[in-house]
Amino acid sequence: MSEQTMQEFAEACADQNSTDELLEGLELLNDGTFRYLMNEASLLDCIEWDLTPREWVGALNLAVLRQLTGTYADWKTAEVVARALARFGVEIDGDEAKDGTYTLIVTRGMKVLRQMAEAVPVVDLQQD
Repeated sequence: MSEQTMQEFAEACADQNSTDELLEGLELLNDGTFRYLMNEASLLDCIEWDLTPREWVGALNLAVLRQLTGTYADWKTAEVVARALARFGVEIDGDEAKDGTYTLIVTRGMKVLRQMAEAVPVVDLQQD
């Protein structure tokens, strides 16, 4: 697998999924670490894109970061990203540019984002 393939998968994920969808399998454990539950669709992604489960998790994190650093046409659209990350304790604010677009600013939770990047993939084929 090449770094380029992982980047391409991350871009496709960011473009085709909401932040909620990208974080759907992410779980915060009691010890403060994270894990990503992989289901059949996740494993198919790994096969189709020639990714290991760790690379798949890395690509999802890149996709979330891509959405986090994106430019949004209005605050309502940007707020969707902020709400998805808020459930993990990441606080986001918006900065409006002169042209009316918004960028996001992490005001609290950078440590959480780093911990999310270290999430361990776990296969769970019992999911619906």
